[in-house]
Amino acid sequence: MRRFIVAGSLAAFLAAPVLAQMGPPAPSQRRAQQQRPQGQRPAREQSANRLHGTKKLMYITRRLDLNEEQQRHVDELLAAFGEQLQASRADARRNLELARSLAQEGREAEQAGDLAKAEEIRKQIQRLRPGIAAEDDFFTGLMPMLNAEQKQIAQKLRDRLDKDPDVTLRPGPVARLAIDLRLKDEQYAKLQELQQQARQDIRMLPPDGSTTYENVVNEFAKHVRELLGPAQVKIFDKEMRLMQPDPPEPKPEKDQKAEQADEPTPPDQEP
Repeated sequence: MRRFIVAGSLAAFLAAPVLAQMGPPAPSQRRAQQQRPQGQRPAREQSANRLHGTKKLMYITRRLDLNEEQQRHVDELLAAFGEQLQASRADARRNLELARSLAQEGREAEQAGDLAKAEEIRKQIQRLRPGIAAEDDFFTGLMPMLNAEQKQIAQKLRDRLDKDPDVTLRPGPVARLAIDLRLKDEQYAKLQELQQQARQDIRMLPPDGSTTYENVVNEFAKHVRELLGPAQVKIFDKEMRLMQPDPPEPKPEKDQKAEQADEPTPPDQEP
């Protein structure tokens, strides 16, 4: 049986979405992330592809093939989401006190055997987390404007990101996607070979970053696609679009200049 969060941990429970919305990590966190060798598989807790808040909503809506009118409506919903999120942060202290009171009611309901009431209280506490209610309101406004296929994709992505906000492409999900396409025996045998090679390539990633984890996985996905038939490829491409992270945002010009300044001067250009 699930237990209610103890009162002492409610502050962290309610604060977690706020911290996820607050932009880049602190300098100490950035240093910890930068200590990872360039080629190494990214840890889930350090991945730059963990999506929360506005980034999560934009990731989903970018994959819905919205028309101009839908996109305008989404832009309005995103603006309202941001405003609601700011307001929920301001109410954090009040929400914490309310959550503690509800948690006590939930424990009493569990002790009394009223599991339905306990579950309802748990949902009430969940909605007190900054961003949760705002996200619910965003999807309440989004869904009626979507067609049936768009609704299915939006709900599928939301459910997936609720379970794991990290959208880093990994070999396992790519292989499972291919297996779901009812592979022939020879295709399945080739897929197993490709998986074995990808595992070996990941274990042997060079520390200098000349080949990265992302390079290996993208190459694996490319070879998996090549072993599929035309009908399978059509489904594979559609599903892969829902799995891949967005390309990184361009760095500010000052950051690019700083990186260039750090690069060693080629021998033939040294003074």
